[in-house]
Amino acid sequence: MRHAQGVHNIEGEKNYKAYMKPEYFDAPLTPLGWQQVRGKKIMILHHVLATLLVTLNSKFKRRLDWTVQILSETSSVLTG
Repeated sequence: MRHAQGVHNIEGEKNYKAYMKPEYFDAPLTPLGWQQVRGKKIMILHHVLATLLVTLNSKFKRRLDWTVQILSETSSVLTG
């Protein structure tokens, strides 16, 4: 599943070469990216967590932020 929008996506849409800039190697999520994370929570609750055994991530902080946000909020919903 794709993570959410990062700062690098905004700059990369303007100029594709921006994706190669070192400061975008581990770009943070944008406000829209955080909104996208919250939006995926419902889909994950209904479809993924029922059979989730393992989660694999990349080393990028934006991906880890995405995963922590999704799993922390969904686990609290599941456990009451």
